[in-house]
Amino acid sequence: MIIDTQNPDLWESVWSGSYEQQPVPGELTRFYPIATINVPILLTSPVILVNCTSVNAPLNWKFAGYLRQVIPSPLLIGAATTANTRQERIYLNRLSLIQFERLVSTYQLLIDIPYWIIDVQLSIFEYVGIVADTIQRLETIEAKIDNLN
Repeated sequence: MIIDTQNPDLWESVWSGSYEQQPVPGELTRFYPIATINVPILLTSPVILVNCTSVNAPLNWKFAGYLRQVIPSPLLIGAATTANTRQERIYLNRLSLIQFERLVSTYQLLIDIPYWIIDVQLSIFEYVGIVADTIQRLETIEAKIDNLN
């Protein structure tokens, strides 16, 4: 897959959110972990950037959690109407470039944050440029060469 990563105009901010652990009622030092985050939009590009930061995480922490691509399920098994296709690690204080296979026209994301992270701020950017695989790129070059003749 070939994309233009240098052009900031080809990245669109599509979602952001802030989450923090909630205290257990009646307990001063216990907190519920951050629940699975359901990103409430449908994405279309197979290429996204995820930025995850935390105000309270020590600077030496790297792992921020897992991001899962979810698509409509072709089968209804129990109450499940979706299927997870891929799970990717995301990292604290750095951009995570994630490339999914183009299986469907739209998909959703779920994000799981580890229990030890107290707070997170997340931003998702979708690539809106042309996504070409190597074969498409070679066919384009071949067509241009043929046009020169």
